[in-house]
Amino acid sequence: GRWCCLYGYSGGAEGNYLVIRPNEDRSGEIMDWLAHFYDCGTSCDVPIDKLPKQWSDIDPPKGKTDIIFLTDALVNAPQKIIDRFIKWKAEAKAKVQTVVVGGFMASSGQLHDVSDVLVYTRSFGLEQSGEPMEKLFQSI
Repeated sequence: GRWCCLYGYSGGAEGNYLVIRPNEDRSGEIMDWLAHFYDCGTSCDVPIDKLPKQWSDIDPPKGKTDIIFLTDALVNAPQKIIDRFIKWKAEAKAKVQTVVVGGFMASSGQLHDVSDVLVYTRSFGLEQSGEPMEKLFQSI
């Protein structure tokens, strides 16, 4: 019964997303979204910069909305983009959960600034278990 939006991104691209509302069967479209690969690097400010601009097109329910960033990198964005995202997140009443997979662990930084929950894990898959993933899913 939860609303979901899958959002993919890469540097220099607008990003692709798929909105799945409760009780919708979009299995084929989900497989197409999962199979897509940009085949290039990314700039981690892409979702922080682009997502607020696309929010009205995505049109999630106002109130309790969870955004999950799944990345292997650090965020490196101009502070004005970070500040604008934090302001937008408060207005949208959205909560940001970030999972850094196999990436650099920092005790502070821009991911901490934009995330309500930030967890690090060495790998991410169906077989993944343990405290980082449990912490993430308990917070949603």
